[in-house]
This record gives sequence, structure tokens and C-alpha cells, in this order.
Amino acid sequence: MAKEILEVDDLSAAKHYELSSTDRAGIQALADQYFNNWDWIYGKDPAYSLTRRQHFAGGTVEFDLDVVQGQIQAIQIHGDFFGQLPIAAVTTQLTGIPYTPAAVQKVFDQIDVPAYFGRISAPELVQLLTQQPQA
Repeated sequence: MAKEILEVDDLSAAKHYELSSTDRAGIQALADQYFNNWDWIYGKDPAYSLTRRQHFAGGTVEFDLDVVQGQIQAIQIHGDFFGQLPIAAVTTQLTGIPYTPAAVQKVFDQIDVPAYFGRISAPELVQLLTQQPQA
């Protein structure tokens, strides 16, 4: 395939290109502008809604969320996990954050998870909320 792309009969006949420091700087600028840029990768996403539901030993949790431009615009949490505190405080903290594992993890690191979700752990909740859909 490489021979076809390079239009040669023998790979030893292919031209060898050396990138200059100017070339490398240009490549890095493009990477920073597009490929390393959260807004370019996720921020232009169309709005969508999804539901994540799972049964754990400590109960069932369901997250219903609306994501707009890569951020959680609205979220509802349902289940039979028998937390002691009103779950509305958690939905408030999750609303408006980027829909990324790191941002979701940060929220769960800052709250008293057992007080809201009983015997369901923070890692289980983060995994459920941020799991990628199966193809």
C-alpha cells in the first residue's frame, strides 16, 4: 500500500523528507488549534440527551442528562440508593460542567458520596455517568 501511495515500485526509491523546525512549529500550532483543543473536539457537538442506568449492590442509579456543546446543561438523578441528603445538591454541582470524566470526577471528589448515594461508591458513579456507548 505504501508503494502505491508513494507511486514507487520499490520503497527504497521513495523520497525521504526531513521536517524543519518551521515545519514542526506549524504542525504543533495546528495540533494546538484543533486536535488538543477541547472546544474544537467537544464544544461543537450537537445537543443530545442520554440516560445511564445501572443496578449496584447498594441500589439502582439512573442519570438522565442533556448535553449542549460538551457541557451538562441539565441532569436528573433517580434510583433506590437510599441516600440521606437531597440529591438536588448533586444535580446542581453537575450542571454546567464539561461532560468529561475528569470534570465529573472532580464533582464526586468534593461531595460526601455516601450521604447522597448510600453504599454506591464514587468510582462506580463516575464510571456509570461517563461510560462510552457500546458500538
